[in-house]
Amino acid sequence: MPFQDGRFNTVFSNCVLEHVPPIDDGLREIARVMASGGTFMFTVPSEYYSQSLFGDKVLRGLGFSGLGKKYVDFVNGTFKHFNINSHEVWESRLQKAGLKMEHYEYLISPKAMQQHERWFLPAIPSKIWKRLFGRWVIFPRFFVIWFAPKWFKKSLESNDDKGVCYFIVAKKP
Repeated sequence: MPFQDGRFNTVFSNCVLEHVPPIDDGLREIARVMASGGTFMFTVPSEYYSQSLFGDKVLRGLGFSGLGKKYVDFVNGTFKHFNINSHEVWESRLQKAGLKMEHYEYLISPKAMQQHERWFLPAIPSKIWKRLFGRWVIFPRFFVIWFAPKWFKKSLESNDDKGVCYFIVAKKP
């Protein structure tokens, strides 16, 4: 990054690190630009992300474990997920980069993830629409603003022990 060493007191990353193949290099670079005593906060999928996928649960439930694995690989490949790890793995990676994990907590219930995932197939027309007309959303914005809270609210309010994402806080000693 084009910043001097120790430039920032706070670094925040929201759903980015899972998409970075050379993650250890990225974490070292983040540590480099952080000031001593600085805070690094980030969100990433947890180790429960893949096993919470609705498509995988359905396929495995029907006895198609191999297809379930292919589905998980397809989803992670489509979203370019390279780093879906436990908090222990993140702690080790942070430590190697010169950072200390202070706190982690789970975010997003498996149920909320599954509700979100059910929109993957209906989203295909949006991708076609984007190519044709240069915008993602087929439905008017007021529809999305009205519908999304009704669809997701209850599942987002549930607090499971194991969420599909982490919020992690680390410090630079």
